[in-house]
Amino acid sequence: MVALRINDYGSSSESYFRATTDQDGKYRVNDVPPGNYQVVPVAPAFVVSGINNSRELVVLSEGENVEGIDFALVRGGVVTGKVTDADGRPAIEQWVRLLAADSLPAQRISVNVYTGIQTDDRGIYRIFGVAAGRYKVAAGADDEGLRDIGTGGTSFKKSFYTEAADSSDASKATVVEVTEGGEASNIDITLGRASQMFTASGRIVDGENGQPIAGARFGMQHMFDERSSAYVRTD
Repeated sequence: MVALRINDYGSSSESYFRATTDQDGKYRVNDVPPGNYQVVPVAPAFVVSGINNSRELVVLSEGENVEGIDFALVRGGVVTGKVTDADGRPAIEQWVRLLAADSLPAQRISVNVYTGIQTDDRGIYRIFGVAAGRYKVAAGADDEGLRDIGTGGTSFKKSFYTEAADSSDASKATVVEVTEGGEASNIDITLGRASQMFTASGRIVDGENGQPIAGARFGMQHMFDERSSAYVRTD
């Protein structure tokens, strides 16, 4: 699949236009309104070859046909390993993310790298479709990061894959080399002690008559100071 997305981070999912390649690898997206677009091939196990991203941005005028927006894809690499807690037990449903150790164009890091992936019931994770490069691998959350408490999972502070004693120091993290189509295995991470968690509860009622309101959605913000906060996801 090849997707066109309006080149505006505030646009909704309805701003996507899609097409599927034929047996010759050709695609054509029809009935696209004028505007600025990002053109992206969607092939999870592959990444775009090279670092020239000039063809990923397209400006369409009314009635204009733009051709020759071609992509050469190569198979991405894989990073896999196990995440355990301080007692050596599997850390289940913990997010694992890759951080570029060197300066890389954002387009060379796959969607899997941006969103991360969760460990399974064995504490195992496997991130695929990774562009060749040098990465640091982390699990857990920053103090300022998003905490997902809706699943009831245990929360840990960020720890890195490292050969050093202090796994919380990003500067001491061991760099993982990812090659085209290769697999970096046994990239294991040991987390520290679980963060202390708390519970907030209450009722939501109609301000006029005091009657309970069913099905209301709500959220919380962790306030660090007067200027910074982080959203805490809730059920």
